[in-house]
Amino acid sequence: TASGTVLSDVDLAPLALGGMTYGVTVRDMTGAYTAFANNGIYNESRTYLKVLDSEGNVILSNDNNSTVLLKESTAVIMTKMLQDVVTQGTANKASVTLDKYIPVAAKTGTTTETKDLYFVGYTPYYTAAVWCGYDQPKTLRFSTEASMSIWNVVMTRVHQEYIDIKKAGGEVKQFPESSRVVEVEVCQDSGLLPCSYCSLDLRGKRTV
Repeated sequence: TASGTVLSDVDLAPLALGGMTYGVTVRDMTGAYTAFANNGIYNESRTYLKVLDSEGNVILSNDNNSTVLLKESTAVIMTKMLQDVVTQGTANKASVTLDKYIPVAAKTGTTTETKDLYFVGYTPYYTAAVWCGYDQPKTLRFSTEASMSIWNVVMTRVHQEYIDIKKAGGEVKQFPESSRVVEVEVCQDSGLLPCSYCSLDLRGKRTV
């Protein structure tokens, strides 16, 4: 800064709460989520892969830098949780409809006083993020559905060939699974394994 004070985000509180001095770019946010869809492996984003001359010789190569960030099982569990955001959470069906054809995992994000609206979502094919806000933060006069709707329109276009395959009865990619992740039925009230009373509840069967 002009006063010579050095601002740093290297601390535990900003890391946990996301309270960065200048925030992160939409590109960085998108890149971070790719690790969930890629078995925990983060690939640094690139604008280009390689540049060839007129004879097909490589004159510039932008090799990928891969880093293992998460255990495969952690990435799989995270994806399952983020799929719930779309099927029964904050990403309501009115805004995100792509998951009728392609598996979608996503997260909404709203900062204090609605100064930022984020929607980051991914499929087994692509990851994208949409941010609504101002360079100098000020309260937005619309809801997070704006970022969701933009994401859905763009990603539906991007996935059109796979949607057509699905509509024709073909198979599309699914999210990776892990042999270390086991799916079991639990009581949605206690979070424990169900007992006989879970099916006798007056509200109906209480297992998920």
